[in-house]
Amino acid sequence: MSRTISAVVYDDTANEVRFYRNGALIGTPQATSYTIKSDYAHPLWIGRQNYTANDCYWTGHIDEVALFGRALSAPELLTMYERGDLSVRLQVRGCDDDTCSANPTFLGPDGTAATFFDGNNASPGAGAAGAVTGITSKRFLQYRTTFDTYTASITPAIKAVSFAQFLDTNAVLTMSSGHAYDTLATFDEVVGPTHAGGVVYQLSPDGTNWYWYDGATWSAATAGATHANGVATVKARIGTFTSVIGPGTLRVRAYFKAPTGSETIELLDVAVSGTHAP
Repeated sequence: MSRTISAVVYDDTANEVRFYRNGALIGTPQATSYTIKSDYAHPLWIGRQNYTANDCYWTGHIDEVALFGRALSAPELLTMYERGDLSVRLQVRGCDDDTCSANPTFLGPDGTAATFFDGNNASPGAGAAGAVTGITSKRFLQYRTTFDTYTASITPAIKAVSFAQFLDTNAVLTMSSGHAYDTLATFDEVVGPTHAGGVVYQLSPDGTNWYWYDGATWSAATAGATHANGVATVKARIGTFTSVIGPGTLRVRAYFKAPTGSETIELLDVAVSGTHAP
């Protein structure tokens, strides 16, 4: 598809008019002075000349007209042209492992494979952006990019991709494997420097039955994050877990608590100590 982007820049400071086509300067009329009429007697027309007795009209099609309140520079006009002729489209998917071995479908902003993150999801000049939907409870995020160009002489490029993570109050991380124990002695968590939310925990001796400390004893957890404890409570009560629940293979489940949905959760490690007879 061929397209032409034309621009006329009036630079009041330099008292100059500049004409551009596809981001390249093609002419600067020679004159001693320019005056921009801003009164109602001299309306601005696009594709029409009406300052003479005989109106003149543009023959052809004009699309996506834009007016700016300042004189755009040559690099800015070139960038606008390149953004019109180049396209970088992204899709994402969530995976359970770093190779995405299950090969889930790549998704766009509406949670389907039919859409892409591109310039239409972003503010001008910001590149592709948008909210990710349809990906839940996955450890790894993978993206792919599709590069398109309508002009063979210019090539699209991508400099960086970044994601901001927003968690609801029920986001959960469960250990996929456990460690055999006879007794449990200590429990602690390690969080990163940007951690601003909270984490609450449940413990399991078998990966099927989950427990929390209800204020009096270890009880069956049946209400998600509501039946879970902060690190201080687990640390103080973990020594009684074996006497109430019994030995087994310990697994830990962590619920991430982001009250407003925008707090960063940075849980780096969970450390548990105890004994186990070989």
